[in-house]
This record gives sequence, structure tokens and C-alpha cells, in this order.
Amino acid sequence: MRRSERLLRLHAIIVRFLGQIGYWEEVRKRHETVTKDAKAELRYEVGRWLKLVNREVRRGLKAPKKVLAVDKLADWKMLRAEGERMLKRTYIEILAIEAEKAGGFVGKQFDVLNVEAVEWAASNAGSMVEGIMDETVDAIRTHTANAIAQGRTIFQISEELKALVGLNGRQAAAASNYYSKLQTMPKYLKLTPARREAMFGKYVNRLHNLRAETIARTESARAVHEGTLMRYEKLGVEQVRYLAAPDACEQCASLDGRVYKLVDFPELTHPNCRCSMTAAERMPAERKERRFR
Repeated sequence: MRRSERLLRLHAIIVRFLGQIGYWEEVRKRHETVTKDAKAELRYEVGRWLKLVNREVRRGLKAPKKVLAVDKLADWKMLRAEGERMLKRTYIEILAIEAEKAGGFVGKQFDVLNVEAVEWAASNAGSMVEGIMDETVDAIRTHTANAIAQGRTIFQISEELKALVGLNGRQAAAASNYYSKLQTMPKYLKLTPARREAMFGKYVNRLHNLRAETIARTESARAVHEGTLMRYEKLGVEQVRYLAAPDACEQCASLDGRVYKLVDFPELTHPNCRCSMTAAERMPAERKERRFR
């Protein structure tokens, strides 16, 4: 038997043994704990920023207008800058925490001011804020156009928009359709106006929570993922193992257990992904420590 074949067999035995003693499951649980904490932190900041956006747009909708000019409803440039500032700081904190957890057992510290980490945080915060703002503006424009086509007044549209700011286009359209049903369908017209308003408010609030939750879960997973990669790169790890989440989708489940070169490890494939990774070889620092024992 060739040496390479013996090594492959030995590797398979080790992987199986680690699975039997629950090592991979422990790694997954640790990753989920870190991601959960990161998501909570990012969820708070995303929620704060979306509330700021909502407040500024509501202020722009207060004054009576003959025409709704979306570009003049708020200081969009200021809102973008504020969002980038708030989220960049949170990203850096998540990167530092995850990097420490990924390689803390070798006794080294991750520099929070690491240039690569700061650049990634700034770039990612900027692109995320840009995407959310574009979706928000597009949703306002789409809703305004549809509402005008349906014959609603500027005052009515302004009141509706106060609830929709911060949603993406599909969510805003769903909320708008639900509002129309509340105002036109016989089964809803039997209810008092106050009751219909409360139902609409509850529906929209659920959409806002879903929006913030999805953003936080997806982006915190990306930050945790990036922090781990940065730490492993700094420690000289060359290979990592893909660990699919227990409830992973078919695409992610098919990657479970695969070993990749660190530079080739795949990006998170979809929103809400909770898959993780672990070093597939002993850390260089750990090898060195063992050598001198």
C-alpha cells in the first residue's frame, strides 16, 4: 500500500473517531453560540439604524406636499454615513471576538486594529448599508407609484409610507396589498377602523422584525466566518474542514466534512446560513509547542 493511501485511511479513521467522541458537534455548538451572540449585537445596531431611517423619513412626510419627491424626504447621505459608522464598529468587535475564539487556545492575541479587519468591516458595512438604502428608496418609489395608480391621495400615501420605511420592495408590496384588503374586503369592513389599523400595524411590525432579523443573522454569520478565516490565516493554518449546520440545506449538507485549502474555502452560499469551519490540521504554533515538550 502506498504511503499516500495509508495516510488517507488514517485520516478517515481519525475523522470517524472525532465524530464518535462528539468533537465535530462540539465545534458546531461553539460556532452557533458565537454566531448567536454576534447576531444579537448586530441585530441591536441594525434595529437602531433602521429606526433612525424611519424617524428621518417620517419627519420628511409630516409637511403637506403636492408631490412626493423621494430624494428630498430625508438626508439620505447622512443616513448612509451614520449606518456605516454604527455597523463598522460592530463588525470589528465581532471579527475580534470570533478570531480569538478560533485560535485562542494557542495563546495569541488578535489585534482589533488589524488593517485587514478594519478594511473588511468598512467595506462590508458600506455595501450592506448601500443595499438596504437602495431597497428602501425603491420600495418607497414603488409604493408611491402603485398608490397613485389606485387613486389614493398624497396625504393617504404619506401616512402609509410612515409604516413601510425600512422594508424591502417585496415586503412593502405585501404590506400595501394587505392594507388594500383591509380597506376593501367585506369581511374586514365589518371591523372598526381602529381594529383594522391595529391589524395593519401588527402585520407591518412583524415584517420589520423579520427584515432586521434576516439582515442580522446573515451579516453576523459573514462576520464570524471572516473572523475565523483571518485568525487561521494569521496562525498559518493551511486547511479547514466544512461543518454543515444540523438543519443545513441540501447544498450545504453536501459539503459537510470536506477539507479545503484556506484560500479556497467557499463563501456563505445564502442568507441565514449557519454553517461553520474548523482547522483540518494541527496549528503551527501547537506543533511547535509539542516539539519542545
